[in-house]
Amino acid sequence: MPKTKTVAADELIFLFREELGPLIDGPAIPSVAIVPDQVHGWTALISHKDRKWHPELAGHVARIEKSLRRRFALAREE
Repeated sequence: MPKTKTVAADELIFLFREELGPLIDGPAIPSVAIVPDQVHGWTALISHKDRKWHPELAGHVARIEKSLRRRFALAREE
């Protein structure tokens, strides 16, 4: 399936946080960083601290990342 929309990293972060919110117990939603990736176009990073406090987070991030990669490409920053 072709990528349908090119978006900035800020928009991808917003989408990640929107989808992570209901899945994480507690008031704080983990921080997410979007970085360019030569293989997939972009990848999401989460801190070690957040992975430690939310052991299920890696699975959630992988699932959301896969879903968003089908729909969005990372815009190149100049």
